[in-house]
Amino acid sequence: MRTYKLLLATWFAIITALAGPVSADAWIIASEYDFPPYNYYEDTKYKGIDTEIVRLIVTELGHKPSFAQLPWKRVVKSVESNDVDLGFQFVGTKERFEKFHMVGPFRNGITTLMFPVDKVITFEALNDLKDYVIGTVRGYAYSPEFDNAAFLTKEEATDNETNVRKLAAGRLHAVVGDRDTLAFVAGRLDLVGRFRFADTPLAVVPRYIAFPKQRAEQALAFQKVLNRKLDEGAIDVIIASYTNLKVTQNSRKQDGETAPTQQQ
Repeated sequence: MRTYKLLLATWFAIITALAGPVSADAWIIASEYDFPPYNYYEDTKYKGIDTEIVRLIVTELGHKPSFAQLPWKRVVKSVESNDVDLGFQFVGTKERFEKFHMVGPFRNGITTLMFPVDKVITFEALNDLKDYVIGTVRGYAYSPEFDNAAFLTKEEATDNETNVRKLAAGRLHAVVGDRDTLAFVAGRLDLVGRFRFADTPLAVVPRYIAFPKQRAEQALAFQKVLNRKLDEGAIDVIIASYTNLKVTQNSRKQDGETAPTQQQ
């Protein structure tokens, strides 16, 4: 706990030194420091799909977004401790819906396995992977089946880049994660062509924004603007600008319409 408080205090000190005191109308937003293409730095700009979505809505609400980049477990803890206004991006688990105000979903993520392209690893069911070491990120939720598969050998790391490096070095047999993130990281490390994705994803996972239980009014206001932006197609435009995918994230337009999907 002391380490967490010190880390958060250090972040506030840096922000204050660089930009002056955080204004009263600012919302402090916790996110993982490197989860491309959803939140990451390019030169000095903090950007990405989810960063732009959150920035759009917070600004529309009349507040100034102030982003705090933390390791994922610290993101979760900062929301739980009511030290920030909100955190993103969360997988919707039963525990999290009980613990936080979960707003969304605002987009879908595709959770999958990535293997070395030169290794023959057959995957049709999780039981096929019982003899392999799979890289995970500490504190992440992937899918209920994978998370609860105690027979699998899982090796934790602090971030996706570490796992991709370990996979390239032959220290892992596979890594699990968001498809677009793993592809982005492989490209950034000049490892394009070294990996392949499983033919069948583990899950198509709705992503949420978490507010502390003490911030119910903020969560409700955010959800209302999010719903409007989904209806207007503004969220689809942001996603397409980063992925070059034709997307629809709005499942509320018509009764009987299918759930949000991604397609080429």
